[in-house]
Amino acid sequence: EVPSQKIVLALNAANAHINLTMVESYSNGVWSVEYLELEKFGEIMKKEGYQTALDHFEDKISSTVHLLKPSVLMVASKGLGIATFLADKGVYTGPIVLLAPIPNKCDHIPGDTWEEEWSSSMKVLKNSVKGIIGIGIGTSIDEQFLIKDIMNETQVC
Repeated sequence: EVPSQKIVLALNAANAHINLTMVESYSNGVWSVEYLELEKFGEIMKKEGYQTALDHFEDKISSTVHLLKPSVLMVASKGLGIATFLADKGVYTGPIVLLAPIPNKCDHIPGDTWEEEWSSSMKVLKNSVKGIIGIGIGTSIDEQFLIKDIMNETQVC
């Protein structure tokens, strides 16, 4: 019996393309990676703010999630705000992979400091996501401190 194919939806919102072909090749056809490139998200974010960029792409992101019904959502960096937005709205509450996540203040994420935004982001995920939350971090000391050490305070993992 061949298992049904599962979809990883990789959202790209202002960062370099991440090649996930190995996910597909090592899964023997069980996993398929679909990419949603949010062109100009970074430009809008820099000029008009994160919330404006999120509002601009809300329909595209939500409709893609509804259409593909992904098994896993994967975001990197500032994509954390998109993941929290989708979880907060109930659009996507399944497993999420966060690669070097960076929080941003927006309507659903309050905070005046990085630590407050991080805590708010983790609270949204902890309260809304029904699946596993995987967090990948790099090797820089700053990234390890900001993500690994501070995430322990949120008790998300």
